[in-house]
Amino acid sequence: MAHLLATPGDQLVATTSGSSSLRVHATLRQDGKVGVMLANDSTSRAQLASVTISGVTLAGSGTWFQFGATNFAGTPTNPTPTFPVSSNSVSGLGNSFSVIVPTLTMIDILIPTGIVTSVSLTTSASPSTYGVAPTFTAAVQTNGTAVGSISGETITFYDGAVPLGTGTLDGTGHAAFTPSATQLSPSLTRSPLFIPATLLMPAAPTRRRCRKR
Repeated sequence: MAHLLATPGDQLVATTSGSSSLRVHATLRQDGKVGVMLANDSTSRAQLASVTISGVTLAGSGTWFQFGATNFAGTPTNPTPTFPVSSNSVSGLGNSFSVIVPTLTMIDILIPTGIVTSVSLTTSASPSTYGVAPTFTAAVQTNGTAVGSISGETITFYDGAVPLGTGTLDGTGHAAFTPSATQLSPSLTRSPLFIPATLLMPAAPTRRRCRKR
């Protein structure tokens, strides 16, 4: 189950649990997902965990992995797993959700970050004057907020499928480009393309809280 929670290079983050028999671990993964592991050490009862995740915006659905006592059959002298780790898509997640963890069971939940990156385009002249090159400005936003942490990265501007040139993003997430006279045409259709060199994410989550109810 640990290999599902994290792979080499992923970041472990701080966790707390309100129950000595309910252990919790969490990771910020390189693929942009947050991983949560809940392990119920109790031999007598299932536990209801209320999970709160702060410092990052999470999607409402993810992937659930489960492995525990019910995966085994027979006597302790023959502890042979009868079923592999189960995997299911699950909804109702987000930054706060509840999980029932059966006795002697581990649950891993992988939740994508709810990050939407968009690129918008404006022009200095609309309508433009024939022969006078307008300046196009592209703005990169994450969840509707300007991204300043990608200063120095590149936006490519296109006329249809033909690249016109590039602009460099500044500290406010904006890049400008002015086409040359030879690139101007009455049918100029411009669009920006941004491929980030680094993953666009908010600051790493700093706390995972899991309390028994």
